[in-house]
This record gives sequence, structure tokens and C-alpha cells, in this order.
Amino acid sequence: MHKSDAEFLFICAKEDGNWKTVLETERAVARMKANGKTDYEVINYEGAGHLMEPAYAPFSVATFHRIASIALFWGGNAKDHSDAQTCDFVLNL
Repeated sequence: MHKSDAEFLFICAKEDGNWKTVLETERAVARMKANGKTDYEVINYEGAGHLMEPAYAPFSVATFHRIASIALFWGGNAKDHSDAQTCDFVLNL
């Protein structure tokens, strides 16, 4: 990504139950800075979980993965996550 001409938008869900979103975003930004890239934006959403879907999609704190036969915990809470999805949807238009 540090060699790309694209602009990057990092969506950081602060209560992601599946991935270390904040840590991985910090790593990506550090790599971009080290390579002189400045065309990125980081947006942090308090209370948001992993599944950032289109606005007004139902909130799911966890789902069942049929292939792996396990429940996956996505994190977040309904209100903050739904607000983040709505805001994120507008930013991506």
C-alpha cells in the first residue's frame, strides 16, 4: 500500500471483537509515514464492532460460521455500531 497512488480511508472499529483494528491501523499508518505517504485518513468509531456493513443493516454481535462450525464474535454495541455504519456509508459514497 505504501507504493500505491490511491488515497486510503482506514475505518477503525474500537470494539472489534475479531481483529486488532486499532493496532493494525497504527501499523499501516506507520508504514505509510515511513515511506512518505500522506494521502490517508483514519476514522475511529467508539463502540463499533467488526462487521461494518451498509447503513441500516441489522447489527450482529456474533454470527455462526457454517464452514468452520464456530460462532464468531464481532464485538461492538447496537447503537454505536449502527451510528458508525450510517456515518461510514456516507463517507464511502
